[in-house]
This record gives sequence, structure tokens and C-alpha cells, in this order.
Amino acid sequence: MITYALTVVGAFAVVAAVETAGGRDRLADLAGLSRRAPLLSFCMLVFMLSLAGIPPLSGFFAKFYVFVAAAAGAPNLGLLWLVIVAVAASAVSLYYYLQVVKQIYAAEPPPGLLPRPALSAQLAIALLAAAVIALGCAPSLLLSKLSTALQFSAF
Repeated sequence: MITYALTVVGAFAVVAAVETAGGRDRLADLAGLSRRAPLLSFCMLVFMLSLAGIPPLSGFFAKFYVFVAAAAGAPNLGLLWLVIVAVAASAVSLYYYLQVVKQIYAAEPPPGLLPRPALSAQLAIALLAAAVIALGCAPSLLLSKLSTALQFSAF
């Protein structure tokens, strides 16, 4: 839940920063963002790939642990069908997440110079992206704290 929240907040923050800088909140308004705000573009790439569940980002481990819990939670693999459907849905969602990335990196920017998002917004979003990367590369940073909290609450 924490990793998903970080990722979704970061992705919506990128959209909000683009909208505040003079755009709108449509997919086409992200066209050419990589040319005017490379840091923001990289952050959105991180968020989209994390939502898709690509390793080594935090979204991969979040999906992995949910799938493992679902598969192990029922006797005789009763929920295996659900895991298979969820993996297939994740594969389909990758197409849609990559459409956002395509707009940012491959699409031509609209005519006219759109203003760049504020540097303070870009830095805040970069911190969220760094957290998504850090929790993906070292999921034990979060899991050890959660495990300790669960053990403490069991007493």
C-alpha cells in the first residue's frame, strides 16, 4: 500500500506540475515533456514502470508479494486462477503505461514554448521517485519495519 501510494502520488504530481505550468491534464499535454523537463520526465518513467510492476522498482515487489500471498493463501491452489488473471492484467496495463512514456519521450511537443514546471515541484517529485527506486532496490527497508511492527502488535 505504501509503495503504491508513493507511486500514484508521484504520477499525479507530475500531471499537476505540467498542468500548473500552463498545460492541461490530458495525455497530449505530456508530449515532448522530456525536452523541457528531463528530471520530471525521468520521474514519470519511474512511476509508470513501477505501476506496471517492472523490477527493480517498488511496484514489482508490491505486486509480487500480493501474488504470492494470494497463491499461498488458499489450500489446493484455489486462488491460482486469480493470480493468473492479475498477472495477465498487469501485462495489459503495461501497454497503457507505456503510452504515457511514449508521449513524454517520442511525441513531438506542441507548437509554441510551454513553460517549465517549477523547480521546487520537480525536486519534490524527484524525492518521491527516489523513494520508489530505493524501496524497489532494497525492499527490506520497508519490510523490516513492517515486520517489526507486526511482531510488536502481536504481543
